[in-house]
Amino acid sequence: PGDNLLRDAKAAGRSVAMVSAGDLKPFKGDIDAYDLFKKGPSKAEEAAAKKRAQEADVLVYHWIWHDTQAHRHRVGSKKYKKSVKRSNKLVADVLEWLPEDMDIIVAGDHGHAKDGRHVQGLDIPTLVVAKSPNIKPMTLKERIPISSLRYLSGAVTGLYSDQIDWEP
Repeated sequence: PGDNLLRDAKAAGRSVAMVSAGDLKPFKGDIDAYDLFKKGPSKAEEAAAKKRAQEADVLVYHWIWHDTQAHRHRVGSKKYKKSVKRSNKLVADVLEWLPEDMDIIVAGDHGHAKDGRHVQGLDIPTLVVAKSPNIKPMTLKERIPISSLRYLSGAVTGLYSDQIDWEP
């Protein structure tokens, strides 16, 4: 609802890029540059994200490939575990090439219920990893509600919005 981080970043004069395999139509006007990949995961997609990270102030790398596997394979199955391993490698790779002065937030675009169900629009808790000098290092034992990502993003970027004051 209301403002979003990308719109707030552009309004603050920051350049915004997105790399995704998803539908970018909802973000029309919110991003300055984008790369769209429909077949993946791929080295080309990762290379595009790396390039955009060097150029943009805010980059959304919408890596959907674990989500597609989670829709098809039971949590804990061999294919699911293989996908988690691939996702972990991607995060390690991103941390390796990410510009030193760029913050990172890694999160799902929606959470997962204990039985593995995940439905967009529900405020189901999600796992989050963040690195920024603007936030206190800590380890949370629990997942956080997906709606709290906007608060975390505001703390990292300084892009607070009064539109983040809503009940999930």
